[in-house]
Amino acid sequence: MSVFYTSMQAFFYNPGKSCYTPPMPGGRPTQNKPTDFGARLAQARNEAGLSQSQLAEKMSVQRYQIAYWERKSIGLKAEQIVKLADILDVTTDYLLGRSSKPTRRGGPTGKVKDLFEAIASMPRRQQDKVVDILRPFVKEHLNEKAS
Repeated sequence: MSVFYTSMQAFFYNPGKSCYTPPMPGGRPTQNKPTDFGARLAQARNEAGLSQSQLAEKMSVQRYQIAYWERKSIGLKAEQIVKLADILDVTTDYLLGRSSKPTRRGGPTGKVKDLFEAIASMPRRQQDKVVDILRPFVKEHLNEKAS
């Protein structure tokens, strides 16, 4: 380790060693037990194949807010609950604890759902090109399943 002095300030140089420790991945584990709403929200989010960051992006909020909603007793606006239910493909009754089972509407979830939504906004000619590319993969998967 070397010490360099400049006017009134010392700099330490330690080659090959970082002066900073890397941050903890994912933050500290929570000590708080999730609320009933938070547990249902986390379960629906996981079943939809979304991370807290992905859900936060879709909700136009910060990731820490999703983590907070999953851990603490909160008061969301009705519009936020409806938007959560739509994004997670569950009913508002499920999120609010009025039904015990999430009612899924079917169809792809997570990344695949996002991709198909993006494809749906393309012009028809481009959609047809994507279908032509995907059709052989789906057909091969169905043939393997039937065997």
